[in-house]
Amino acid sequence: MKRSASSGDVPSGKQRLVVTVNPRGLVDGARFQNGAVNASTAGGCITKAAARWKFTAFAGETTDVEIPLILSVN
Repeated sequence: MKRSASSGDVPSGKQRLVVTVNPRGLVDGARFQNGAVNASTAGGCITKAAARWKFTAFAGETTDVEIPLILSVN
């Protein structure tokens, strides 16, 4: 992420991360609603980290969870 910050590739402002969580509490996928953020190096780093998150198992179907994030440098 430091490399992205020095190259100006870090999106800023309020962004929405969408995490798809299955009933076992595992993340099936993560993406930003904003395609430009998804395509950025920083966005890729964040979605890769979010894919490792774990949630409490639940009854029901796989669901999307929208997580608001405010991104900034320093």
